[in-house]
Amino acid sequence: MTIYKAELKTNIYYTIGFVIFFGVTILFSSRGANSRWILLIIFLFLFILFNVVTSRLNEIQLDKTNSSLTFIYKNYIGIKKTTKYNLTQIEFTYKRQATTFREGIKNVCTVYFSDKKVIQIVPDNDDWSDNEIRSFVNGLIDSNVKKKFIGYSLKDVEA
Repeated sequence: MTIYKAELKTNIYYTIGFVIFFGVTILFSSRGANSRWILLIIFLFLFILFNVVTSRLNEIQLDKTNSSLTFIYKNYIGIKKTTKYNLTQIEFTYKRQATTFREGIKNVCTVYFSDKKVIQIVPDNDDWSDNEIRSFVNGLIDSNVKKKFIGYSLKDVEA
C-alpha cells in the first residue's frame, strides 16, 4: 500500500487564527450588553457547524494488492471520512490547465470513477504539493490505471 499525504501546513495557522479571533470576540462581548453574548454563542455555533460539515482531502491510499483507491478526508476538528473505490473502474487525467484567473496554469490531476468525476487535485489547494500529486499519478500509472481522454484542448503533463 502506498500512501500520499498533503503537507497540512495551514492547520497551524487556522488554529492560531481561531484562538485570536475567539479571544477578541470574547473581549468585545464582555464589554457590552447581554445581546452581544447571544451573538457570540450564535457565532461559535455556526463556526463549529462549518468545521463539522466541511472537510478536505488529507490522504490518498493506493493499494495494488487489493486493487483499491481510498480517499481520506478530514475536517479541522478531526473527524475522518473515507471513500473507497475499485481500481478497475478508476480513470484519471493529468493536464496543464488554468485553475482560476489569478493562479495561472497548474498541473491538475482529476480522478474519475465510472465516468464520473470523483476529485480534482490541484497543487497548493488543501496543501497538496505538485511533487506529491506527480508521485500519486506515477503510482496510478504503475497500477495500470487507465488514462482518460477528454480532448485535445488541454495539454497532458508527462509524469
